[in-house]
Amino acid sequence: FPVLWSLESLREVRYESPQLCDTHAVRATAFAGLRKVLAHVTLLCPLVIFIDDVQWCDADSLALLRELLQSVPAPRMLVLMTARAEAIGAEVAVALAQVEVMELDGLNDQDAAALATEIQNLHGAHGVPDPMIVREAAGHPFLLAERMRYALTEAQGVDQVSLEEALHARILKLDEGSRSLLELISVAGI
Repeated sequence: FPVLWSLESLREVRYESPQLCDTHAVRATAFAGLRKVLAHVTLLCPLVIFIDDVQWCDADSLALLRELLQSVPAPRMLVLMTARAEAIGAEVAVALAQVEVMELDGLNDQDAAALATEIQNLHGAHGVPDPMIVREAAGHPFLLAERMRYALTEAQGVDQVSLEEALHARILKLDEGSRSLLELISVAGI
């Protein structure tokens, strides 16, 4: 993975193996090694790999996915990936051509309200969750959970707090290193 050479600690490592002097051979060896490690892990326990936002994969990552998913024999593992359907490029579609696709929508109003009630119960609160909070999350479970958590733990007595304010308050509570990493990821668009 050429991007790893940008890490200072790896630039200091000298890889002297004469049979692995071209990048394609190095990549093929790395892929085979990872496939072997994963195969061994699956002998010890079930293995689930989760990859979020697969539409952002670079060419090397897609080649690795293709190798892992289409190799014979492939490691016995479950690979779960999420992607925004409208953002999947041709390269990703080709790499994942033999993958079973399940389209998921956001929670419907009834399920979102049930999740909000469950979150409320976990915090020891009772009653009907604020319908504005449920509506503002637009069926997205993570956003609903964040908004409910904020309303139940930090914004008590405040009638109207936006999702943006709730997330901002959560980010401000992160330690400096975590907040810097989040800012870097946000700016980089990762």
